[in-house]
Amino acid sequence: MKNAKRAIAVLLGLSVLGLAVAAQDEMAEKSTLERIKPAGQVNTSGAVVVKAGGRSGKEIVEATCAACHSSGVLGAPKVGNKADWKGRGSLTAMTKSADKGKGAMPPKGGDSSLSAKELKAAIAYMMK
Repeated sequence: MKNAKRAIAVLLGLSVLGLAVAAQDEMAEKSTLERIKPAGQVNTSGAVVVKAGGRSGKEIVEATCAACHSSGVLGAPKVGNKADWKGRGSLTAMTKSADKGKGAMPPKGGDSSLSAKELKAAIAYMMK
């Protein structure tokens, strides 16, 4: 009987010890998760998604240039109106000018993500 009581006491002791270790493991895990949680989140709503090969002239014009160039605001040459584009220099010269900004137009029409190739494609599209 004495041995049975000892065995029960040992089993109870091991059970309590096991619970303590499990609780400690859970606390350690919570502590670790708290320490490595992200400091914040990135909001990508409204972000411009650029295709790997670049955007087409039409896509750029519709997204960036049309606000002024569709109606001719402040003397901006209109999309597709060849007479408005005549006498403004070569495509290369206009691309260089648009890159820096001209008159009321900010550099790159306000889209600083445009590459020189995309800017040139947009101007070529508007000149058609």
